[in-house]
Amino acid sequence: MSNSEFLSHCRQERAEKLTEINDTRAQLIPAEEAQAAALLEYQTHQESSHGWGTSDTRGSMLERADYDARNIAEGIKRKIERAEVRIKELDRLLNAENDADVERTALTNSCVAITETEAELARFEHVASTYEHEKDELAARRASVIAEHAKLDLGARLAGKTAPRLKGTAEIDADIESRDAALSATRIVIGELNDKLQRLIDERTAIQRRLKRALARTAELPYYEGLPTLLPRLALLIAHGSYIGGTDRDVFTIRVPDEMLREASARIDAELAGTATASEAA
Repeated sequence: MSNSEFLSHCRQERAEKLTEINDTRAQLIPAEEAQAAALLEYQTHQESSHGWGTSDTRGSMLERADYDARNIAEGIKRKIERAEVRIKELDRLLNAENDADVERTALTNSCVAITETEAELARFEHVASTYEHEKDELAARRASVIAEHAKLDLGARLAGKTAPRLKGTAEIDADIESRDAALSATRIVIGELNDKLQRLIDERTAIQRRLKRALARTAELPYYEGLPTLLPRLALLIAHGSYIGGTDRDVFTIRVPDEMLREASARIDAELAGTATASEAA
């Protein structure tokens, strides 16, 4: 059975189950009405027979009718529930490849957004580093101006002259204050970008989990496709008493080489990292 044949069979079964649900729901309304009527008749008889628990033939018959009607309605509901569960199982397989494609696209977009945010964050961190370096240079220049003024002041005092006024620090102080303000604003942006980056990373992790589940479903497709051919062969081996799959009567164990598992894990990891194409991961 090919992939398309298997999925076509799943679609056909889904349509049949949907028809079954609609037909069964049509049976549920009269069944619930019958249940309600049986219960009402039983309750009315009990009340007219001087209380609950009165034992008589008609009361027993009505109680049995109520029980049967309730079971019929519950049975119809369970049938609907089983069909709905089966439809979910079929949808899980039918939508597997589409879900994987959707999550691949989401993962690609997520990786791009993370890369762009990381680049933007790096630019702002570089700007912040530049501001800090300029502040250090300005502080060193201010210290140099003050030290030079101290020498002039000392010389003037030793010569009995009036010490010159300190000049040049006001402009430096203004530059330092400006750098401080710019640095504070830049750090606020850096904090916001870090928060954004963490949200994007969390979103990517969630996408990766969804993609992994979708990939697992797509991997199930060839398994189910091959079962009709594989199971009769395994049954024949077990019936012949072959020990290559173990000694259980209805379980056949197949051991997969570690190298194959490592290769499969590497392909999955590459796709979850957004570095593999769909064909490479297949």
